[in-house]
Amino acid sequence: MALAGQGDPRWIVQDLGKQGKNVGNWHWTERDISVWAMERLRSLLQEDPIGELRLADDTVQVQVTGSPSVHGDCALYNRKGKLRSVYDLKVQADWEARSLATNAVCGKGTIEAELFDTDPDVTITPTGTWEHSAQLVSFLTLDGKSWLHRVLERFQAEALQLGTGDTGSTVAGQSQAAEAVKNANKDHAGNTAATSGVQQPERSTQSTWTSLHMEERFRAPPSVVFRALTAVEELQRITQAPATSDTTSSNGTFSLYAGQVHGSYTKLQEPELIEQRWRMADWVPRDHYSRVQMRLKAVSDDETLLVLQQDQIPEEYLERTQVGWRERIFAQLRLMYNLGSAYV
Repeated sequence: MALAGQGDPRWIVQDLGKQGKNVGNWHWTERDISVWAMERLRSLLQEDPIGELRLADDTVQVQVTGSPSVHGDCALYNRKGKLRSVYDLKVQADWEARSLATNAVCGKGTIEAELFDTDPDVTITPTGTWEHSAQLVSFLTLDGKSWLHRVLERFQAEALQLGTGDTGSTVAGQSQAAEAVKNANKDHAGNTAATSGVQQPERSTQSTWTSLHMEERFRAPPSVVFRALTAVEELQRITQAPATSDTTSSNGTFSLYAGQVHGSYTKLQEPELIEQRWRMADWVPRDHYSRVQMRLKAVSDDETLLVLQQDQIPEEYLERTQVGWRERIFAQLRLMYNLGSAYV
């Protein structure tokens, strides 16, 4: 026992202050970032055009005009050391189609979306009477969704960045959210400079490239899977977005999601081998392509093992690339063709 008046340091509880609370962010915490979310999403919706569409002898560009309306809630929550975002936002924006040749307006309308998961509900409505209204609505129904996916990916990434510093605190007022908007706008200013001719350092070098290996099983023969991954009409069905695929010539090109993923075929051996030069549109350096190899092996008469090996992926895009293959290509392929759901 300790002498009278002397405490045993082993039994003295020290006050560690903030450092001793919720160590490792293990317990549930929540942070309201609704103000930042509405302002940042409003800004992102105005940054990039929705897409371009060929009409008769002209090409038109469709983009958001004015200031979009964004309402709803967004929060960051932490549980067992993992940070996630949850949001329920309603968006309404005006769109306009203009000729790239004459700058004449070819169509107008509104786009409404309910954003609460990775598959937003989108409604396209034309305003007024325009010659190509039906084509524009059809185009926006597909490309508008792909465009929103890209906006949401960037929005979610930036939202999570807000929580990497102090995920355990709750925003008590609007000042911290306003500061987050300010910082996000600074980041955007840097990105704008990169696209306006100011030379920026390239982030991806050989030392930061990585590889991806995946194995998937499909309840179908290799010939069916091969066609689904190379035929343009099948790729459009899987992605629910504009796609191209030229398998008739050597080094034929392909593109998915209106060019967000594109490249060329380097080797095709039906039905067992697909090799590609493959990249996402926003990869840096701009001329860098990864190497994709997909081998299709018949496990039985009605089952195929697909082995995917992708090398030279910029390290910061590895997770996004893996999720894209698994959720947007392979899972959709199973859904569209009822090819089973077994994973290796």
